[in-house]
Amino acid sequence: MLEVSKSVISKEGKYLLLKRADHSRNFPSLWDFAGGKDDLGETPKESVVRETLEETCFEIDSGEEIKTKEFHDETRDIIFHYFIPKIISGELKLSSDHSEYGWFSLGEMEKLDLHPAVSLYF
Repeated sequence: MLEVSKSVISKEGKYLLLKRADHSRNFPSLWDFAGGKDDLGETPKESVVRETLEETCFEIDSGEEIKTKEFHDETRDIIFHYFIPKIISGELKLSSDHSEYGWFSLGEMEKLDLHPAVSLYF
């Protein structure tokens, strides 16, 4: 089963979501939390720190894992690990894996095409 770690970054009641690029192999054009696949031998905590830096340029303290959810569809089985990190430093700059970002309230998220990781979290 694939393991994926996600950063649930929030401020002032809004959550940071990144829109996956149209050319993404998995879940193209969907709004997602920062994060990604855990590398071989990497803990979810190590993964969320690395992936968040790669995708946002934020250095974070991951904090503790707060939730784990499973996702299954016809082609994949994924375990999502969720963290609520503290941003230590950095300015938001997207990697080429994403086309845009935004800060969204729960109500605003209802109008977006969401990645399963976001939908499962709430």
